[in-house]
Amino acid sequence: MPTRVIDAEGLYVCHQPNRALEYACLSHRWADWNSAASLYQLTGQTYDSFAKGFQLESLPSSLQDAILVNRAFEIRYLWIDTMCIVQGDAEDRARETGQMCAIYSNSVLTIAAK
Repeated sequence: MPTRVIDAEGLYVCHQPNRALEYACLSHRWADWNSAASLYQLTGQTYDSFAKGFQLESLPSSLQDAILVNRAFEIRYLWIDTMCIVQGDAEDRARETGQMCAIYSNSVLTIAAK
């Protein structure tokens, strides 16, 4: 289980997920994100607000679609690197990217977005 996941039901970044539950991953291209989408990167400044929650409609369409796929498959958690790795924190990034192989291989589903 990754360190952080998105709770697809409650729409918040969860730091202590129930490790007995399954999760899916979203693989997406960062280059296609516009400046508005960069608002949905987990940073030191956005961490508290992401932990409190967000509205589905406020997310970029690729993230909305991934959450809807999760819900359709009744998978509680979703891992998205941009929202689950603290961007700009070298220590967190090194720890979490070092686990990416395990994160993807232990997920029950990987959603690929173009």
